[in-house]
Amino acid sequence: MSRGSALALSSVALFLAIGLAYANHFDNAFQFDDSHVIEENAAIRDPANVPRFFRDPATGSALPTNRDYRPLLTATFAVDYWLAGGLDPRAFHRTGLAIHLGVGALLGLLAAKILEAAAPHPANAFVAILVTGWFGLHTANAETLNYVSARSDSLSTALVLAALAVWAHAKGRWRQLACLPLAAGMLAKASAAMAVPLLLLYELLFVEGVGLRGALARESRPALGRAVRRVAPAAVVAAACFALVIGMTPATYDPGGRSPWGYRITQPFVLLRYFWTFFLPVGLSADTDWTVLGSVADWRFAVGSAFVAGALALAVVASERKSTRPIAFGLLWFFAALLPTSVVPLAEVTNDHRMYFAFVGLALAAGWALALWAFRHEAALRRSASARALAAAVLAAALAAHAVGTWRRNEVWDTRESLWLDVTRKTPGNGRGLMNYGLTQMAAGRFDVALQYFERALSTSYADHPYLFVNLALAKQGLGREAEVEAWFLGALQRGPGFPATHYYYAKWLAEQGRLAEAGRFVDEALRQSPGYEQARALRAELDERLRVRDAGERFSAGGGDGPRAPR
Repeated sequence: MSRGSALALSSVALFLAIGLAYANHFDNAFQFDDSHVIEENAAIRDPANVPRFFRDPATGSALPTNRDYRPLLTATFAVDYWLAGGLDPRAFHRTGLAIHLGVGALLGLLAAKILEAAAPHPANAFVAILVTGWFGLHTANAETLNYVSARSDSLSTALVLAALAVWAHAKGRWRQLACLPLAAGMLAKASAAMAVPLLLLYELLFVEGVGLRGALARESRPALGRAVRRVAPAAVVAAACFALVIGMTPATYDPGGRSPWGYRITQPFVLLRYFWTFFLPVGLSADTDWTVLGSVADWRFAVGSAFVAGALALAVVASERKSTRPIAFGLLWFFAALLPTSVVPLAEVTNDHRMYFAFVGLALAAGWALALWAFRHEAALRRSASARALAAAVLAAALAAHAVGTWRRNEVWDTRESLWLDVTRKTPGNGRGLMNYGLTQMAAGRFDVALQYFERALSTSYADHPYLFVNLALAKQGLGREAEVEAWFLGALQRGPGFPATHYYYAKWLAEQGRLAEAGRFVDEALRQSPGYEQARALRAELDERLRVRDAGERFSAGGGDGPRAPR
């Protein structure tokens, strides 16, 4: 078999393997933030709204606190809705897998270029396929592909890779075409701006041939200057896009972090967790119970900081030798990809879908490290058929293990019940996990079981969350304990006046009690906060109809009960 045929066959086999690993995920339910980004978001239900997504950030979510500016992401959801003719998760998952396969193809193109620049070798194209396979089948990436609204990570990663691939393969001024996918990526997720330092690193390491330690030396300053000048247009585009994102993000948006200092000192240990997960993806969870560190005296800060310092030092050392520069580039990609979520305090200290962008770099670094080992022992491997077979078997087993792990994580994400049961088992002190699993029991009519989980959540840090109070009210209503219901709704409103759902569910309960005028006031407040809140719009229409019928009945009664008059 010719080398070209072997490459083609290997590539096809790899992409088929990725497709098979995700073959059981297409029917998986919408989960977590998908509720307000997709299910309750009326804006995505009309493809004619696509231009509006770019000028109205309120179209990104039915929840005001979650409306960051990601119009390109929202546009893909509208296209999926249109293709499916409704909220069919299969269409959304098909698009997600297509993006993931595109990421793999772009990673292979970029890796092949980088590896040839570092150390030309006939096997480099196959190493690029190995890198792609490691990333494409990695079990942790199932956390992104199954979580539809986390498409922001895969889509922005695809566009960053497109920018790097264009930059690496184009010539002269044509390289500036990389600015187009860069800008598009930032309209999917602002962290795509990290393409700019990655472009600069590419220029220094693989074009100018300058290591990081020597980049500031006098003799290397011209090379550094040339690299900066070439990347400057991309930096300008990224800065303009970032200004647009900040300017378009509404004041209601709340990233959720309540302790900026505690969040940031926790991140070194979080980075260590992400790094370790690349090599041993166990303990994956849709919602961890990690909390911020209390001080820098915590041992986890020291361990995490030592890891960051050591990994960065390794990247600097690796950058000095031409043959190991892909390892340096991959390690620095890992840190660059996670820098935005390490600096901006978010509601969750750690989140598994954040690893997607970062693992591109680790796949490149780890894959090339294995290749260098094989090249160093190439003569011995050529002499021993058993050694070659063993090496191939180990690689195949590792990739197969990832595929099996991906399949199993897909099963966990199958339904809301299976997902949140997994969370409660792994993190039994997670209040949000307890509440969400309780929701699945309430949806099944098991209100007594749901109430047990909601009450367990009251003993966690989630105890004052307005949604927990809403769900306690609904569970008590389901159990017929009507005398207790309104107090819990009022408690939810007190704790979350800016949450449209607290107003909507109270309005719905009021309507069921026949208190239509009061219900109207609260549903109107929900719609004022979130005009695209689909359920609130439906409730408003229902109230209007009930009020119309009631008013018509009152007029009929006031007219003496004559019945309808004959037309004149």
